[in-house]
Amino acid sequence: MNITDLVLESILNTCPTDKVAQNLSMKATLKHDLGLTGEEIYVLGLTVESRLPEGYTLQDDQITAWISVQDIIDTISTLLGKGE
Repeated sequence: MNITDLVLESILNTCPTDKVAQNLSMKATLKHDLGLTGEEIYVLGLTVESRLPEGYTLQDDQITAWISVQDIIDTISTLLGKGE
């Protein structure tokens, strides 16, 4: 599984807005660059979690700490014990 692709696809599927489509990158901030609300970020966390291998879960505090797309990638990489 490519973690970056998983995260980018999850963002596009969860928040299919023009702003997301235009500004999505690994360096994009979730609230400012992509225009996501706290609720949308939480739903994104649930979406990402649903795509993880069985037995892997995200904690609420991990999701609420996300500021950028790279933060999500880093969280998943650490959770799965992979570097990307």
